[in-house]
Amino acid sequence: MDARMNQAELAGMAPFTRPRDAVLVDEMRAAVAQAQDHAIARGIAVAGRAVTGFVARIAAIPARMQMEADLRAMTDRELADIGLTRGQIGSVVNF
Repeated sequence: MDARMNQAELAGMAPFTRPRDAVLVDEMRAAVAQAQDHAIARGIAVAGRAVTGFVARIAAIPARMQMEADLRAMTDRELADIGLTRGQIGSVVNF
């Protein structure tokens, strides 16, 4: 007996359909993959903002140093005219 099917036998068979559970599993896998992709994208965005903020703070260091030098070079009277005391210079520069 030949185990192979001929064309007529194949034509008489109902088309194969996947069980409902297998379809649900595939849908759940797709949902999990989408959630993972979203979480990774969100993490990358947060990390990007943190790096951007860090670089901006580093880039501002020379300007802050110059501002501090300028304020320390002022007399107490000049500082009072702009509403500062000598003790406030550090907190103004490191806002």
